[in-house]
Amino acid sequence: AGASAKALELVQRDPKLRQRLQQNIRQLRSGLRQLGVPTDDWPTANIGVQIGDATNMQRIHAALKAKGILVPYVAAYSGIGKEGLLRFAVCATHTPEMIARLLDELRRAL
Repeated sequence: AGASAKALELVQRDPKLRQRLQQNIRQLRSGLRQLGVPTDDWPTANIGVQIGDATNMQRIHAALKAKGILVPYVAAYSGIGKEGLLRFAVCATHTPEMIARLLDELRRAL
C-alpha cells in the first residue's frame, strides 16, 4: 500500500512520467515486432513473450544478462504456456537509448 501511495504521489507531482512511460512502452513493443517477436497491443509496461522453446528463452535470458540487461525467463506462472516466457518490463526512467540497446542486444541473441 505504501509503495502504491508513493507511486501516485510521484505521478501527480510529475505528469510527464506517464507520458514517458507510454512512449517507452510503444518503443519497446514496436522494436519487438520489428525483430519478429509478436506482442499484444496492450498499454501495459510488462510484456511477456514466447520466443521458441524454454531452452531458447533461457539462452536469450543468459545472453542478455551477460550484457547487463535483465529480462527474466519465467518458467511457470498462472496463464502462461508450458514453455514459459521472457518478461520485459519498461519504466518511465528508461531512456530511448536504453531501450534501443536492449533491442540491439536482443537482435544479436536471436
